[in-house]
Amino acid sequence: MAIDVTRSMQALVMNDVKVPLVMSSVSVPDIQPDEVLIEVYTSSINPADWKVWQENFFNVSMPWILGCDFSGRIAKIGDKVIGWNIGDEVFGHNSLYQRGSFAEFLAVQADRIAWKPKNLSHNGAAAMPVVFLSAHEGLFYVGQLKENQTVYIPGGGGGVGHMAVQLAKAMGAKVITSASTPESLELCRQAGADFVFDYSLNEPSEQVKLATVGHGADLVFDTTYGAGFEQSALCVAEGGKFVSLGSGPSWRSNAYKALKDRKVEILECDLSHFSQSSSRSSVKEHCGDALRKLVTLYEQGKIKPCISKVVDFTGIPFELEAMKNGRHNVGKIAVQIRPEPSSTTGNITGIMKTPMSNISTPSSMPIEHFNIRHEGNIHAQTQTLLHPHCHGDK
Repeated sequence: MAIDVTRSMQALVMNDVKVPLVMSSVSVPDIQPDEVLIEVYTSSINPADWKVWQENFFNVSMPWILGCDFSGRIAKIGDKVIGWNIGDEVFGHNSLYQRGSFAEFLAVQADRIAWKPKNLSHNGAAAMPVVFLSAHEGLFYVGQLKENQTVYIPGGGGGVGHMAVQLAKAMGAKVITSASTPESLELCRQAGADFVFDYSLNEPSEQVKLATVGHGADLVFDTTYGAGFEQSALCVAEGGKFVSLGSGPSWRSNAYKALKDRKVEILECDLSHFSQSSSRSSVKEHCGDALRKLVTLYEQGKIKPCISKVVDFTGIPFELEAMKNGRHNVGKIAVQIRPEPSSTTGNITGIMKTPMSNISTPSSMPIEHFNIRHEGNIHAQTQTLLHPHCHGDK
């Protein structure tokens, strides 16, 4: 199958830190021998995008193109790449040190892609890589979560949070999570959490003790980037593990003291293994192989993405600004770069959606519904109490 690749493409370009992003015509990237060129159908928005835009904390050279999640078709193949063909529909995660997916074409290492499931839209596929890889790194590699252990995941309605809840359940763990809006609380439930509470109305440590009959969580996986450390630190069982997404609590903080007093192992989830590493073996294991695990879990019905909104190129700056200003999204925001091909619009399953009033989408994109209910001021828990030595089904 031949794919027409032009010499130039449309991309949303960052010309300097904190200045407005600009739609520009730029050259289609050349590929290295170990890379493929992706005809991008969809990307998605992540916190790293606005952080690079506002702070350039990776010290990338301008002009730059943001975006690290993608789904699309292979348009060209490098000389050393095997196992892939032009036209293959794939999804993946690009290195944060390479120009990104807010563009019509993307050059990416072949070790960073996986087959897109046939019954999953490109929008759904692009919504998953960063959040799944982050959850997988924190729960599997760092936290070493075991079957029948109990994990508390604050913010289970967020991007990484809703994926971490599903992954923990797929690993056989008992999952406690929290949120504060009706939509995010409902997403926590539909993601499969055993015990859900509203942290704005309930003290987290009391709720976790209630859910575990006073034991506490064997593992806390905190994806709040420090916003809730002092509360979540009190939720870990003595001798348990506290894993933070990114930097953990400062040694001077109350959270650090509370953890050390109970002999809790304090661990940090280093995302560089899949997002920045130049080691081919690390990229293959922590990105490519992990994405293939994601595909298997999706096909087994154990993992679903949640898309709260779909925007096109023009909606990216607004969404980045809102994220920078502290808006918390339910699930993920997808960015449709070009219309879905006909091969993926007829049999789409397995996408969770928040209410349609929150979705802004190009007119050409079919919308898949999911049953997220409005329940007013939700703060009730599910019925299951998680005794640390009783591991029966719900």
